[in-house]
Amino acid sequence: YEILLRESMEILEKTLVDLLRRGDVIARYSSSQYIVMLPMCSYEAAVIVMKRLLNGFYDRQKKKVQLQYSLDEMEIWNG
Repeated sequence: YEILLRESMEILEKTLVDLLRRGDVIARYSSSQYIVMLPMCSYEAAVIVMKRLLNGFYDRQKKKVQLQYSLDEMEIWNG
């Protein structure tokens, strides 16, 4: 399990780096999670980006690994 997780996370990192735009932010959140920030991106556009990332990952990852993700918008608060 640990080897599969490590290999999958390496492939995911490469996919994120290759397919995201300059200015998008990625960070390793845990041993099995990344956080991605897409500045100036609508929710609808983020859905399209995530589909592109999923397809890119599954094209590279031949083992049966399934990604899960969630999307949330950040709001600017002017106290």
